[in-house]
Amino acid sequence: MLDTMLTVSTALLGFSMVIAAIGVAATLTLSVDERTRELGMLRAIGLTGEQLRSLLTLEAALLALGGAVAGTALGGLYGVLAARSVTGEGLSLAFLPYGTVTLVLAAAALLGVAASVLPARRVRRMRIVQALHAP
Repeated sequence: MLDTMLTVSTALLGFSMVIAAIGVAATLTLSVDERTRELGMLRAIGLTGEQLRSLLTLEAALLALGGAVAGTALGGLYGVLAARSVTGEGLSLAFLPYGTVTLVLAAAALLGVAASVLPARRVRRMRIVQALHAP
């Protein structure tokens, strides 16, 4: 029964990570729309399209990683509190599976990078003069 619950929890984690990646992509797309003039100015003062794409990719990875770290911390806290309330043993039964947590954080960062592909491509194709005259 415990293996079944773990499988279901892992599947739910996978679905939530995909939904989070869609959210990161939407956030970056809106960010690109709102910062068109700023990005055009960066291109005008000499930032290459590749450097700008790298900047957005890093921004997406940090955004996804920040969400994953916050979620992991809150999930760990809730897990410890739930174990404490059920067993009455205190914190002695709580442990953190470091390998799994590291894998989930790495996957979140990679999903953030993957979510940045379309917004970064859009920024790279942006014409400087049109970006500077954007409303």
